[in-house]
Formats: sequence, C-alpha cells, structure tokens
Amino acid sequence: MNRQKIANAFLTAALFLLPWQTVFFYRIVSLPEGMTVYGNLGVYLTETLIASAFLLRGRPMIHPNFKKIVRALFLVFAVSFVCLGWSRLYAVSLGWVSHLIVAGMFLLLLLDERTKMTHVINMFLAGLVLPCVLGWIQYLTGFSPALSVLGLAQKHVETGGVAVVATDTFRSLRAYGPFPHPNIFGGYLAIAIVLKGWRGRKGLKSLKGWRGWVQISMIALFTSTLILTFSRGAWLALTIGLIVFLAQAFWYKRLTAHRAIPLLSIGLVTILLSVGVLHTHIFARFNPALRVESTSLEERASQYQSFPGVFMIDPLFGVGPGAYVFAHESLAQGQPPQNYQPMHNVFLLLLAEFGIIGFLAFGYFAFEVLRLVFAQRKTTGGIFAITLITQLFILSMFDHYLFSMWSGIALVTFVFAISLRLVNESSKL
Repeated sequence: MNRQKIANAFLTAALFLLPWQTVFFYRIVSLPEGMTVYGNLGVYLTETLIASAFLLRGRPMIHPNFKKIVRALFLVFAVSFVCLGWSRLYAVSLGWVSHLIVAGMFLLLLLDERTKMTHVINMFLAGLVLPCVLGWIQYLTGFSPALSVLGLAQKHVETGGVAVVATDTFRSLRAYGPFPHPNIFGGYLAIAIVLKGWRGRKGLKSLKGWRGWVQISMIALFTSTLILTFSRGAWLALTIGLIVFLAQAFWYKRLTAHRAIPLLSIGLVTILLSVGVLHTHIFARFNPALRVESTSLEERASQYQSFPGVFMIDPLFGVGPGAYVFAHESLAQGQPPQNYQPMHNVFLLLLAEFGIIGFLAFGYFAFEVLRLVFAQRKTTGGIFAITLITQLFILSMFDHYLFSMWSGIALVTFVFAISLRLVNESSKL
C-alpha cells in the first residue's frame, strides 16, 4: 500500500470518527475556583489522523481558484502566532493554536483535488449514524455510560450540571451522542440534514431500491435525533437554512436543487411527527418561566454584560486564543467554576481573544470564502453552499463551540471546505 492510499485511509477514518471525543490530555490548567473544561489541553485522535494524512500525502494539489483562500489561511496562522505571543495564559493559547493548525491541515486536505468530495460527504454522514443511535439511548434511558477510550463521560438525568429539558412533572436527558454538549450534536445534525439534501438532489430516482431506503432511514434518523438534542440554536439554524435554500432554488429556478425537496420533505414529516409526540418537551424549551430555561437565559444575558470588560483588557491583540474564560475570571473572581464560560457568540468571542488585529485576519479569510461562494450563487452547488454557511452563521450567533472546542472548529473547517468544493465543481459544469 503506497503513501497516498494510507493517507486516504487516515482521512476517511478522521471523517468517520469526527463526532467521537477520544483525546489524550497532556496538561490540565485550572481556575483558582476549581477545574474548568476549557483548561483541559489535549490532542484528539481525529487530529492525529488528520495530521498523519496531511504529512503522508505531501504537497496539496489545490485548484488555482483557491490560491487566495490558502494565502488568507496563512495570514490567519501568522496573526494567531502574534496573538499567542501576547497571551497572558500561554499554555492554554498554545493548545488552542495547535487545534487551528490541524484545522488548516484538514482544510487543505479537503480542498486537495485528489480528495473526492462525494466520498468525504458520505463518510461524514455515515459517521453520524451510531452517534444518533447513542443519542436515542441516552434520551430513552436518561443515562450515558462512561467509556474513556471513546471519549464518553458518564451522564445521568438526575446529575447536576447535565443538560436536560425539565418541568415540574418531568426531567429528560438531552441527546449528547458522543459530543461534550447536545448543542454541538445539534449543530452537526443540522449540517448533515442539508448535506443529505445534496445527496438526494437527483430527486425521486435517488429514492428507489435499497439505496433509497438507506437515504430515507438516515434522513429520518438525523431529523428525529436533532429534535432530541433540544438545541434551539440548531433548530433555528436548520429552519432558516431551509428557508434560504428554498428561496434560492425557486428564485434562480434551479431544477436540480428542487429535486432535493422530496428527501428533505421526509425530514420535515419526521420533524412534525416528533413534535406531535414530544410537544410538551419542545414547548418547555421555549418557556422562560421554567427554572432550567430561565437560568440558561440569565447566564447568556450576563455574558453580554461582562464582554466589554474582557475585551478592554487588550482590544488590539486580545486576551489570547482560548483564554476568554480565564480573562473573565480575573475580572469577576469567587464564582463557581461552571459560571465561567466562553462568550456565547463566536464573533464577540473571536474579537475578545484575538483583538481587532485577529478579527480582521479571520474576517479576511471568511471574506475570501464568501467571495468565491457568492460568485456561483446561481448554481446548484452555490445554493447548497450558501445554505450551509447560513447555518454556520446562525449557530455562531448563539453558541461558542464553533470557536472554543475542537469538534466545533472541525465542523467550521468541514463546512467551509465542502462549500468551496461545491461551488468550484459547479463552475466546471
């Protein structure tokens, strides 16, 4: 077996195992008040697979259309190292930058012309099937066992600090899957549902035979499990994403995009059935009078009050990559450790950790991605790419994991790469 085949095998494994949190922790940095997960510095199994695939494959074969993307990526690296040098918590920031470097390798691997886009999407989707089954088990039993080799921590519906949906009459464990939080699981599933639409863009023809039953089963599994995550941000991202998709498909009269509607309709029927069965639980997530929900809303509102103080520590270069929690603690000491969390808004979190300089560098990279995507907005690939990026934007507005955790950083990288490949291949048609 030559190096290229081994590299492809590593990349395939990384895509399939992306949801699993197998990690080797090499250092734990605590707050004065106690332990925080944001001080756990480690290397994930999927990162090791990605880095191995990148080194084995050698110099990437990147399409000329992506040259500016690559330059923007290296600008982000350069600015990140500058901000790293200014960090007040060097160890934590170095750990975050190491995730960014692997994410850059991941992006280049996915943009490499030797990487088959269809295979990448298939492996990503296939890798979510077992996590969905685990999510159903967690919801139905109210329990998730500990299995360190897979990165699973024990969770019980009655344990404090575990994500639940609850009223005075019931308390149910939200579906975590193998992720650190149900919101991350929900984000992955929202993206996966749109990608299933891409796989079903051939219309009713793609739903015939045993492959059709596989398509139908997967879309039903993904949508029903998305409900069980009870992630309002993921629900909103999928809803707005599908509205944007339909608006584009009909406005530009792209019949190929229209053909995805039958498969997405199956997902809609699944959602409606789930809402009918779980309506009490779902409505509870939107009831601010309930203690669990009011606490969540109060915590997020308080973060917007504390953000200016953290940002003003160093507006130009930021408090350091991954160091928001520790900067916040320095301004508001004496609280329980779980009260110190990253800002639940990726854009403000980026601004605080990297300052204005870093914000502009990341903004330039995002601009180059969007420039290529919108240039092909009238193509089928462009319609799906804009839908995926819209979902990322919505998720970024209401949570932090897309920037603060490896699983989120990997998802952003995956979506950007797939979006670029979709529009680039559409431009060749």
